[in-house]
Amino acid sequence: MRSWIKQLSLVLVLTLAVFSARSADTPYRCNGMQGYKENFGYRTFLWSPEGLTAARKDWLAGKKHPSFAALIADADDALGARIVKVTDKLRVQPGATKRHYHSLAPYWWPDPRNRKAPYRRKDGEVNPERDGSNYDLRRLEKFSQTVETLALAHYFTGKQAYADAAARWIRTWLLDPEHSMLPNFDYAQAVPGIASGRKEGVIDARWLMSVAESIGLIEESGALSKEERIALREWFAKLVQWLAQSELGRAERAANNNHGIFYDLQLVHFSLFSGHKDVAKLFVQQFPERRLVKQMAADGSLPEELTRTRSFHYSSWTLGAIFDVASLSACVSETSLWSTPASQASAQRGLNFMRPFLDKKRRWTWPERDRDDEDLHHTMLRAAFALKDDTLWQELEAPLARSSKRYQLWLYR
Repeated sequence: MRSWIKQLSLVLVLTLAVFSARSADTPYRCNGMQGYKENFGYRTFLWSPEGLTAARKDWLAGKKHPSFAALIADADDALGARIVKVTDKLRVQPGATKRHYHSLAPYWWPDPRNRKAPYRRKDGEVNPERDGSNYDLRRLEKFSQTVETLALAHYFTGKQAYADAAARWIRTWLLDPEHSMLPNFDYAQAVPGIASGRKEGVIDARWLMSVAESIGLIEESGALSKEERIALREWFAKLVQWLAQSELGRAERAANNNHGIFYDLQLVHFSLFSGHKDVAKLFVQQFPERRLVKQMAADGSLPEELTRTRSFHYSSWTLGAIFDVASLSACVSETSLWSTPASQASAQRGLNFMRPFLDKKRRWTWPERDRDDEDLHHTMLRAAFALKDDTLWQELEAPLARSSKRYQLWLYR
């Protein structure tokens, strides 16, 4: 499959399509566990009906943007690709099975003076060992990206083969009694010599968010049976239960940095997908006080993220998760968290802090190993969709047009 970095960004297609049509009052509404299905026809929660319908309209009109061609080429490659599985690893942690997801903490390294000693932490320096064949992170990413590509290709073209292929990957990863992943992250982000799994590994579950959205795009195709769709909701329900009740899940919930925010995002999203609206609503209601009041400064910055060696990245990335929770809040409340003004700890306050840094000339005065402005561009795109901010759209149009990265679509609203 072609490199996700070298391809043109599909999000640009959605952005430009919506940019020309965003003033229209499209009556899309997210309704609890049904998501946008009632008036969009697909049970998505984060993927924008406005963006998707506008992009498909361009596709059907023959506007063959290069990103469309790249998407279809990737989908065609995926039709014949071997399904990588969580059970492909040759080695497992003591007490685990091959069906347990297993990953290595990114910033932990062997002690060069004693290879038998516990690993040591180097913040911001990723240990390439985590990409090895005995760890599942890259397999989980492959699963997420492949299913997303196939589901979108089916949505744009109506070709059943894409939906059927996506269903095969989903079935293998989440339903197959021999090869499916168990609905927990007990062995995620392990540190040799210290822990077989850590609370920080919960954040790896974010790769399943695009899988849930993709399922929504192919549900009506018949590629998944009714019984399989029910079983998938049950799988995610078990994951929600693990998040809420396991020792690692509870510990991650208590985190006071990006991990706590991503925990809430994942739990809300998976709760909606699995039909637990009340759980999602509770976490949305608690989010301002539990997360934003505690983690956001009066100027809209996130002090915990500013201490990192990659503070620009973590500030942009975490703000994106805050934006996603605000968008999901519309599924369980008449008034979404986007309406909370910048005078309070809120998505809009965070937006006001990071927005000036869209200007590359604006100096970032905190530690940063390698500032990547495209992270911020794509985070801000969420706010542009949600707030219908014409000025922000204009600020983003030029840098997005120059973008060479292809990110997961669930990042963009």
